[in-house]
Amino acid sequence: MKKEFLLYCFKKHFALAAKHPNLWNYRPIASYLGRMKTFVLSQCQSDLVNLDGRTMSLPENEFLHLMLFEHEGFVTKVVKNLVKKGNNVLVLGANIGYWTCLIAELVGESGKVFAFEPSPDNFKFLQKNVELNDYKNIVLEQKAVADKSYQTKLYLSEGGSMDHRIYDTHTDRESVNIDVVKLDEYFSGNDIVFDFIKSDIQGADFAAVQGMHSLLKKSLDVNFIIEFSPEKAKEYGSNPDDFIDNFVKLEYDFYELWWHENKLIPISVGKLKEYAKNDINTNLLCLKRKFDQKSFFKTL
Repeated sequence: MKKEFLLYCFKKHFALAAKHPNLWNYRPIASYLGRMKTFVLSQCQSDLVNLDGRTMSLPENEFLHLMLFEHEGFVTKVVKNLVKKGNNVLVLGANIGYWTCLIAELVGESGKVFAFEPSPDNFKFLQKNVELNDYKNIVLEQKAVADKSYQTKLYLSEGGSMDHRIYDTHTDRESVNIDVVKLDEYFSGNDIVFDFIKSDIQGADFAAVQGMHSLLKKSLDVNFIIEFSPEKAKEYGSNPDDFIDNFVKLEYDFYELWWHENKLIPISVGKLKEYAKNDINTNLLCLKRKFDQKSFFKTL
């Protein structure tokens, strides 16, 4: 009970800070939140957890994020109501496998999950978590995804496993050599059709979409959750406006995922382009206009 209470308090505090980011500018508040995180970790952290019957092996810096902001988060609820038995799903930026394993459970034996993760350390956890749960419907690829296939360096984040980049940030990061794949080339000759794509690849998301034109022509009903980070995308070399225009042509509606308020907020093309111009980040749910959005929203 003590652990549950501490995790609940921590989640509420950080949700408030996410809703009001200016709070971080006040040193006493930032210091308090930092000390709270350290204390909660000292009391609650575990390197092996059970999530709805799935066993997950975790690196030290993933515990709180996974337990509170993913497993108990609004995006998980959205994914659970969006992904169905028999679906085929792409996970780009699979990290240690939370989304891969959750989605593998949702699609069942008749579905398929393709998970791409370039980081060697993340990939080891990804493999282990797939093996721990004995999933047979997952294809793992230790590769990054972009608009062309090539070899490059993965520039590693010092603060954890979720901010590695496939472009040089000029901040003296350590790096490892990796392969990058264009999805149209990877799936060339394969008639698979996808129903859902989740992408969180730190600035290469729009490039990944540019590299799947043929795949999207076949996957007429595919919905997306994608990180919208204009500044990172521009650093990689992508144009956020091109991404927006392309998805408008593909007949998508856009919704912001407000995890801290458990809401999906419709966002217009004009406002999204303002975000692109001003480098405002958000997470987007992109739903096909012909998708039964009314029924979907009733499930949330």
